[in-house]
Amino acid sequence: MSSYIPVIGLEIHAELLTKSKVFCTCSAEFGGSQNSRCCPVCTGMPGTLPVINQTAVEYAVKAGMALGCAEATPRVTGGYTALPTKFSPAMHRPFSLTAS
Repeated sequence: MSSYIPVIGLEIHAELLTKSKVFCTCSAEFGGSQNSRCCPVCTGMPGTLPVINQTAVEYAVKAGMALGCAEATPRVTGGYTALPTKFSPAMHRPFSLTAS
């Protein structure tokens, strides 16, 4: 028998019911004309600084607690070559919740 222990991870995406986006104040409302809800922060323009949506953090932590997650651990993400900065604001301090 092998001495290796399999570890299986799941990446789950969810839409949080916030009024604004996670890293800027643009509306998160569904619909509207194309590109009508974006700003320099959304597009990753040089010199812009993202600000975390506190409500989104609270909802994410509550979801993690409800699912029995115990800790937040760093995760690695790939680059976003379509953005001028070559990275997503989420890559600044990414985290994931680990089940206990």
